[in-house]
Amino acid sequence: MHHSLVQQVVIICTQMVDLQTASSGTAQGGGYLQWRPVAYVSKQRDLSNSTDAHSYQLSDVPHPGSVLNNSLLYAVYSYMLDTPALLTQEAIVSFGLREDGFYKKTNFTSW
Repeated sequence: MHHSLVQQVVIICTQMVDLQTASSGTAQGGGYLQWRPVAYVSKQRDLSNSTDAHSYQLSDVPHPGSVLNNSLLYAVYSYMLDTPALLTQEAIVSFGLREDGFYKKTNFTSW
C-alpha cells in the first residue's frame, strides 16, 4: 500500500520510539529515551513542516573513552568508560524522506 507524503507524516506523528538499556526495569536501574519519530524543516513545528526521523538499532561503541573524550559523558564517567562496568552504545538517527526535498530546500532541521 502506497501512502502520500502527508499520510506518511500523520502516521509518523502518532508513533512513539522507545529506546531502553538492557538493565532498564531491573534493580540495577538502567535508562530509557522516548521520542516521536518526526523532525521539522521550519521553525514552525507544524504538520505541514514535518518530516521523518528514522532511528536504527543500538550498537556498542568500541573504545568509548577515546570516542567520547570531548563529551559531558566523559567528564563525568571517564574513569569507567573503557571498562565493562559501563555499557556504552549508540543509535544513529536520520532525518527526512526522499520525496520531501528536506535539507536541500530549507537548510534547517529541528528535532
